[in-house]
Amino acid sequence: MIDEVANDEQMTRLRKVADIVNKAPTSSEEMVELARDAEAIISSDFPLTSQVLENAKSLRIIARVGVGYDNIDLDAATKRHIIVTNVPGALSDSVAEHTILLMLAVSRRLVTADRSVRKNEWDEFFQHAPGLELNGKTLGLIGLGAIGRAVAQRAKAFNMELLVYDPYLDESKATGTNFRRVELARLLKESDIVSIHSPLTTETKKLIGERELNLMKGSAILINTARGAIIDQISLVEALKNGKIAGAGLDVLSREPPSQDDPILTMDNVVLTPHCAAFTLEALRRLWFACSDAVLRVLDGELPRPPANILNPQVIPLLDQ
Repeated sequence: MIDEVANDEQMTRLRKVADIVNKAPTSSEEMVELARDAEAIISSDFPLTSQVLENAKSLRIIARVGVGYDNIDLDAATKRHIIVTNVPGALSDSVAEHTILLMLAVSRRLVTADRSVRKNEWDEFFQHAPGLELNGKTLGLIGLGAIGRAVAQRAKAFNMELLVYDPYLDESKATGTNFRRVELARLLKESDIVSIHSPLTTETKKLIGERELNLMKGSAILINTARGAIIDQISLVEALKNGKIAGAGLDVLSREPPSQDDPILTMDNVVLTPHCAAFTLEALRRLWFACSDAVLRVLDGELPRPPANILNPQVIPLLDQ
């Protein structure tokens, strides 16, 4: 969608100062060659490893299209005096809306209902258990960053009670959000819906495994629009199969795209989307503006400014060396 999203003044400005290569690499070797002479990279999910960065002798900035940056070797970038940015606020509205979409789709059996109509199985749909309202339910948010706060804001429309687990919560940024801060175990035990909005780190990898799933209500729904590896997917499949939890709405998986024999693809109590929570025209335009503005500033000898966020501020004193 580069032509539709980026056909603007920012692209005109970039073309005046740089040759632009628009390419989706298919291997690390290809990425090494693409980065070799680049001064700036606007990057999505492709891994930017130490090997890539060590060969990118002229690289000054990596502007990450999105929030998560687990695909970028941040230490290697800092060592090579490369600024790395992400855009934490640009996706909040789109991902929050998608989160609510998944909650509703799972709780009201949307996919099953749609399939019933299309297959002329109108009456058969009513053989399933009835759907559930969101109104008045308890929503547990794992992570209360920009996206978590946007979900909390929308949950108010459903009169939901909010529980939050976030060991790194900045209370000053959470003003105006009515919630109770609890430990993870309590959140899992008491929530009707658990929604994940934390980054993927060594601490959060497989944060939700067999033990955690066993703490959840049998009627509970698990939503993940963050990163697939935060959930132990094998344990999730077992929990769904054995009725430990009622359902799941997943925009992210442990392997993307999944293998066609992945058992999660056969489960009727799961709604799946292809890591597309942020895939709206509005979010793409905000991302493009933030990333291109960060690149233009760095190429002009300045530092990136909000809405771009510098992930490795420790690199700033090194830039003049």
